[in-house]
Amino acid sequence: MPEIIEFVTTEYKVEFPIFNKISVVGEHADPAFKFLIETSSVVPDWNFYKYLVDETGQVIGAWGTRTLVEDIFDDIQAAVKKVKAKQARSAGGKQKVDKKESETPKDEL
Repeated sequence: MPEIIEFVTTEYKVEFPIFNKISVVGEHADPAFKFLIETSSVVPDWNFYKYLVDETGQVIGAWGTRTLVEDIFDDIQAAVKKVKAKQARSAGGKQKVDKKESETPKDEL
């Protein structure tokens, strides 16, 4: 595990917490990845796959290794806006919808 942490912090400048190495495919796959694969029909064939899950737990997007977060930023932002709009409607329109965009610029992701 130390070599994985060193790799991602050096190569990708990762600053967020890193979890333990797990199996994502096959008989010993982690239940979360079994769910992601079953519901999206997208099986990761290498590291750094990305899955976008909505507020109901449905996979609404999946991208491969070479896809950068910057490339899917608009999809993520659209999913968040959809949830906020749904929350506003369910509150009878009385809830203020924050129209401010993400505070993290796209090029700083």
